[in-house]
Amino acid sequence: MEGEPRHFGHDHRLALAALSVLILAILSLSFLQFQKSVRAPFERSGPRYKSLAERESEAVEAQRKTDTDSDGLSDYDELYLYRTSPYLEDTDSDGINDGAEANSGEDPNCPRDQNCGAPFEAANTQKVSPGIPQSMSPGFIGSPEQILGGFDPENIRSLLRGAGVSDEMLSKVDDATLKRLYEEVLGQTASSTVTSTTR
Repeated sequence: MEGEPRHFGHDHRLALAALSVLILAILSLSFLQFQKSVRAPFERSGPRYKSLAERESEAVEAQRKTDTDSDGLSDYDELYLYRTSPYLEDTDSDGINDGAEANSGEDPNCPRDQNCGAPFEAANTQKVSPGIPQSMSPGFIGSPEQILGGFDPENIRSLLRGAGVSDEMLSKVDDATLKRLYEEVLGQTASSTVTSTTR
């Protein structure tokens, strides 16, 4: 009769169950794909992030282990101790390589038959990286005031140039006045730092 509900046969029920399983599988896969696409921009791939200090430390360590020009001096020693070229075996072109000159106590930047001015400091004396005041040499540990207080007028002028002060403006201030003003500002900064940390 037309008004009676139809009963599904065994085959219909199997087909309906299979269709339900298929729909659930599609929905599950879609949800997993959606989750993956949402997480993807936040997941880190590749090597872990290294701080600037870590990268600088690795670069210095690499320079200490590398001798680009094979003259017996590491690139680090050439750049920061002897101030010779890490790319030239014989920086002063006198026929003797930089390592041999440095090891014999001679200046690898000055040919043997010439007088180049100031006497050469042997490598075992304390050297300072170029442009860095003595108080900031490697191994120095101190307060910011001690570090910044070691700046001479030329270092202070370099700092001010980096901050955008013109050479014309800097030429109007003599070294003694510049140093005095710098120390006053440094003292004010130190006292304001102490005040803010004690609150």
